[in-house]
Amino acid sequence: MGKYRLYFLIYENVDIVLLVTISDKKAQKDTINNIKSQLDYYKELIRKNL
Repeated sequence: MGKYRLYFLIYENVDIVLLVTISDKKAQKDTINNIKSQLDYYKELIRKNL
């Protein structure tokens, strides 16, 4: 999307794509590190909302 990046997680076992955040190219590394640090949170969020 232009100068922005969309970040999403794919959970194939439950057929869900979770849009996590949007950021610009400058913040890419920090954004990815932040997402990685919260993977357990996202997994639990999916589990609770099934």
